[in-house]
Amino acid sequence: MIVLKFGGSSVADAEGIRRASAIVAAARHRRPVVVVSALGGVTDLLLAATAAAGRDDLAGQEAAMAGIERRHRWASSACLDDAASRQDVEMVLADTFDEMKLLLRSIRTLGELSPRAADAVLACGELLSSRLLTAALKGAGVDATWVDPRKVVITDGSHGSATPDLARMAGSVKTEVLSLVEKGQVPVIGGFVGSSPGGVTTTLGRGGGDTTAAVIGAAGGAEELQIWTDVDGLMTADPRLAADATCLGRVSFAEASEMASFGAKVLHPASVSPAVSASIPVRVLNSRNPEFEGTVVLPHSDPSRLGVVSLASRTGLTAVFLEADRGMEGALFRRRAMDLQEPPGPLPELIQVSAVGAVAVFRDSDAAAVHAGRWDRLGKVRTVDGVGMVAAVGEALRNDAALTGEVCRELGALHPMVLGAGGAALSVYALFPQAGLETVVSRLHRRFFQEVTRT
Repeated sequence: MIVLKFGGSSVADAEGIRRASAIVAAARHRRPVVVVSALGGVTDLLLAATAAAGRDDLAGQEAAMAGIERRHRWASSACLDDAASRQDVEMVLADTFDEMKLLLRSIRTLGELSPRAADAVLACGELLSSRLLTAALKGAGVDATWVDPRKVVITDGSHGSATPDLARMAGSVKTEVLSLVEKGQVPVIGGFVGSSPGGVTTTLGRGGGDTTAAVIGAAGGAEELQIWTDVDGLMTADPRLAADATCLGRVSFAEASEMASFGAKVLHPASVSPAVSASIPVRVLNSRNPEFEGTVVLPHSDPSRLGVVSLASRTGLTAVFLEADRGMEGALFRRRAMDLQEPPGPLPELIQVSAVGAVAVFRDSDAAAVHAGRWDRLGKVRTVDGVGMVAAVGEALRNDAALTGEVCRELGALHPMVLGAGGAALSVYALFPQAGLETVVSRLHRRFFQEVTRT
């Protein structure tokens, strides 16, 4: 059994749904289970609808709902050729739309947008898309069966960021999913959605669709988890910054996690960790280029591989620099600088503290300003906007001092604002003005990848 998860970009329209159907049909011999996100852009419309209802904005709510209905009805008419099937699906869609309107009306009436009510509305995106994909698969000759995710993904009661209960799910996956696979059917399940032990609808938060696929794969003993998106896989660098960037054939989970933390957003490693913990390979694939093998994320590293795996990068950052008061002892300064990272203040994306100074990096300039105010009591503070960050990532950096030194020299030669090592010891990062980041990344990419091909 394998699990195929299609993200919103892969099912953004009727053409995407048809492509996904063809991919599933081609994988029937591997006994697939399908997990699907909401149609691309629909979750944003759902958020807009719930927010409008919460502030009693009927016009805003109706505008968002009109967009949701239009997207799904158009997709249904465009990707379902059989009139009877299309009519059946449109009846289900209409029922779901009516349910959503009742939920939104109750939010307006109560004058409160509770996390529980928000989950009930947001879940509808995946409930709708999974109905559409099930019908499209049947139209493509696949014996597909819609499965209610609320009967499969059992979670705690933390609305908006619920945690699946793998122990409880062992039984629900067997009953609701594997029983269909054993009959030769293809289960289709909306991602992101679950229910508490009391049967109340929950959602899994950021990357929740991947989490659904991972926990089903782990509970069902899948041989592979496939994440279908709109890119070929994880890259040696951002192709917008390095024109000669190539797709990686394989990376370790630790490398993928480090790449994500420094800006590579193709995969949410924490979301697929249940599959990795169960030693299930995770493969990132492109639904627009299904013949390409993509990138496989392996549970463990390959000690025989050498060198830098990828150059991860981010832009749009704000850095807060702190120069310690001269009269403050180094150990005391370090402790106080780190103490100010604790909630409720904004947490930085990255922090580096020495005996004489510190730097903290934020995605949000307002958060940086708050932090600068907190650090002001410790010394001289300077805030810099428009910062870019690049990190050389690779398991080999853990134990290869020569490689680490080489990376540091290459980065240092480009005159970075800050140079440091990642906490997991498998990355070296540097901060630069973002206006020059393309030059930095392209030069580093030529240095570390021009003579290296990773498969």
